[in-house]
Amino acid sequence: MRVLFFGDIVARAGRRAVAQVLPGWQKKYSPQLIIGCVDNLAHGKGATTKTITELKNIGFNAFTTGDHVLNSPQGLGLVADDSLSIVRPLNAPAGTPGVGAK
Repeated sequence: MRVLFFGDIVARAGRRAVAQVLPGWQKKYSPQLIIGCVDNLAHGKGATTKTITELKNIGFNAFTTGDHVLNSPQGLGLVADDSLSIVRPLNAPAGTPGVGAK
């Protein structure tokens, strides 16, 4: 299986950069799975439904997070939403929504 994994995608500049390179890499590598770390996706502080959807629309299949996503009510809702395919940190405190491994 070919996987493209993008490390920390930071803010609008990171989203634009990924949107620019991804089509060429999809053509070149034919990945079956595209994953991105979204811990700093929105303004460098967590993620939003809008920013996650932006990445899904250009071909991302799944996402990883860190503590920034867990520091906001919207972020907690995101990791709890199975339809978004977000994996939260495995070492998050007990009771944190979402799953740390799939």
